[in-house]
Amino acid sequence: MFRRIPWLYAFGLLAVGLWPTVGDALIVRMSLSELVGNSDLIVRGEVLKTECRWGTLESDPGSRIIFTDATVAVGELLKGTSDRSELVIATEGGVIGDLGLRVEDMPEFAVGEEVVVFLRPANPAGLRTVTNQFNGKYTIIAGIIPDNGQPAGEFVRSIRQAVHDWEQEEK
Repeated sequence: MFRRIPWLYAFGLLAVGLWPTVGDALIVRMSLSELVGNSDLIVRGEVLKTECRWGTLESDPGSRIIFTDATVAVGELLKGTSDRSELVIATEGGVIGDLGLRVEDMPEFAVGEEVVVFLRPANPAGLRTVTNQFNGKYTIIAGIIPDNGQPAGEFVRSIRQAVHDWEQEEK
């Protein structure tokens, strides 16, 4: 029996060690043109506030999970139209009291953060979600997009070009 314990322990470590590899493949990165085509609104703005709340998944009305709503001040519309100067973006995960939920592929927002966000249509409550989860949110730090090393102005120009190309294909 004593010999089985190290074997089970080694098997458990191996299984846990392989788990992140499996989880990394949940979201397939979209190209810039795919993000543009799958988003009805693309904005550049600043995160004004974040609030966590309990909610249910649209796919499972009986669920109860933590969501974070990030309010973003719209500085620049890159695709779509909006009469709002602020948008609320809902993501799964957050912290309420002593309970926390972190969803691996969900983007996280921080107050004061400058972002470019690709967004899906609003739900009936007026909340939007990020297109393709983490792949649809880009942070700007000191004028640079750390995810790809591009200057923010250059990245915005490439988005505008991708929007133009997408609109031409739609005609």
